[in-house]
Formats: sequence, C-alpha cells, structure tokens
Amino acid sequence: MSSFSMDVKFPVGEVFSEIQRCIGKANYKVTSIVPDQMVIAEGKREFSWGIVLVLVLLIWPFAIVYYFTRQKSSVTATFTKDNENECTVTITSNGKTGDNLIELVKYVFQEENKDPDPQLKIQEETQFWVCPNCGDDTQMKDSKQYCPSCKTYI
Repeated sequence: MSSFSMDVKFPVGEVFSEIQRCIGKANYKVTSIVPDQMVIAEGKREFSWGIVLVLVLLIWPFAIVYYFTRQKSSVTATFTKDNENECTVTITSNGKTGDNLIELVKYVFQEENKDPDPQLKIQEETQFWVCPNCGDDTQMKDSKQYCPSCKTYI
C-alpha cells in the first residue's frame, strides 16, 4: 500500500480528467466517483499463475480458494481545490498495479508542472548556421534563424 500527494498548478476539473485518463490507461474500472472530488477504481486480482497451476495439478480446490482470496488492486484519488487554478491531489493505492498507476500519475503531472529547461533557451540562442544570402554564421533569436550581418530572419 502506498500513498502520494502533489500540488498541481491546474484547475481541479482538468486534473480530475487527467486522473481518469490514467485510470483508463491502466485498465482499472471506476467503482465510485464524486465529480471534481474523488475517484475510486479497482484493478484485477493480483496472483501468480504458477501457483494456480501447481495447485490445480496437486489440490485443485485450493487453487480456487487461492484465486478468490487474492486481493484486487485499487486506487483512491481525492482532490482538494486550493484556488481557481491550483489543487492538491492525494492518491492511495494497494497492490503492485496500483503502485504502477501512482507512478504513471506522478510522471504525467511532473511533466506538466515542469518549467521549460533554462539550458534549452541558452542552446536556442547560441545555435549557429550559415546564412544562405551572405554565407556568415546565423544564430537563433526568438526561436527563428537570424543573420546579424544581413539583419534578417531566415
């Protein structure tokens, strides 16, 4: 069982929709939903096919008992609205696939919250190419190729 909480700089409605997409990607079935507040979803039973096979071959009634006593993985996501454009997401899971779903949600929201890389801007401003008009080096300026000799964007 694991838990995860994150402050997100998006309206609660957008975050709620994104969590539902992640739940769908993980093949979970939504069992309970309160719009913009909470989602509860269940996955499949977590068991080992090897154990089931051995039990079927040796003592088949125990295979049935083993299967039905394995817990289903589940995820509960709650949303707390901080203000119009920010919210807090808290996700609790049990089972290995529930933990995988938490990792997916972390990845999605860390990518969306990430500020542009400052190194990328430096690379963009210092990248040089050759100007087709004068043959001098050009550089990136305002996300376009610029020739300082010709004083034109290419």
